[in-house]
Amino acid sequence: VFEKTFPPNSYGVMMGYSYIGYYHMLLENNDDAIQWYNKILQAEKNKENEYIKITTINDLGDVYLKSDTKKARSLYFKSLRILSGKYGKNHPVTIRTHQKLSAYYQQANNFDSAKHHIEYATKLVLKNGGNNTFTYANISIDYSRFLLENRQTNKAIEKADEAINAITSFQYSSQDKG
Repeated sequence: VFEKTFPPNSYGVMMGYSYIGYYHMLLENNDDAIQWYNKILQAEKNKENEYIKITTINDLGDVYLKSDTKKARSLYFKSLRILSGKYGKNHPVTIRTHQKLSAYYQQANNFDSAKHHIEYATKLVLKNGGNNTFTYANISIDYSRFLLENRQTNKAIEKADEAINAITSFQYSSQDKG
């Protein structure tokens, strides 16, 4: 339907492919997810779809994280290079990529690298005044999970509290803006 609604290679078509890929990933139909994500990467490049093509590299990393962790790591670093160069290290998706790398390193039992990436993501969000955002809350939840898995219960609880405070703060500020 969306292919008939939007021009070829448009943002609308690419988003349709992205959603289909995402749902296949959730259903653990990884081959189908890869197929739909690759449609995005193979589309003719234009200004309208450039950003979604870059974020799709991250999405593919998420799919491969379940089956081919070396490929996932490679895709995350490729995404990180492109995003950092094009949008800067403070861009939310660049920060999110550090979060994904932390998850990769946790899965690979490389806890020093996992900690480095989650702490770096946290530092970047806080540097941008983001301690009351959903990005910060999301990172704090992942950081809390990392700490809990490494038997640092008190620190994990502190990070979980930070996530709750960030969400609460965001809800209040959103309501205040009307």
